Amino acid sequence: MQQVKRAGIRIIRQLHEAVEIISDDHFKKPVEVLGNSTIGQHCRHIIEFFECLEAGALSGTVNYDQRKRSLELETCRQITLDRLLQTESFISSLNENINIQLESGFNPQVDEQIVIPTTLLRELAFTIDHAVHHMALIKAGLRYILPDQKLDAGFGVAFSTLLHHKSQIPATQMQ
Repeated sequence: MQQVKRAGIRIIRQLHEAVEIISDDHFKKPVEVLGNSTIGQHCRHIIEFFECLEAGALSGTVNYDQRKRSLELETCRQITLDRLLQTESFISSLNENINIQLESGFNPQVDEQIVIPTTLLRELAFTIDHAVHHMALIKAGLRYILPDQKLDAGFGVAFSTLLHHKSQIPATQMQ
């Protein structure tokens, strides 16, 4: 569990650093290459998935479909920064892998939920991967609106891809 927690904390810190470096205007400005979604909307989406997981850890059932979709969270950079710190605290506090249920709907025609047995660790891993995916979109948006701004090299890159890239470096270059 510790390795997954460290990965989650790492990506939350990366996202926090990225949100810190942009202006309030850039945070809530529609970005053409993101289909006119905003950096803030992607941040909100990431945070709300972690918040659904936290609620599920307490109740025994996680349901990502029932996230709040807070306009305040996607438009106020400071609230996002504060919630990222809360998310890091939640991840840090996890001690054990418990059995929980995933409740989700897979039919857009009907509001029908199915229940799938899962574990807290499995859902944490999913939520981290989901966040990395959205961080890749955030990176594309930031490169579009702030082309000279540098981000952590691993921002929005899957851990398996980072490991693969590392394996491709000749041993003589690693010294």
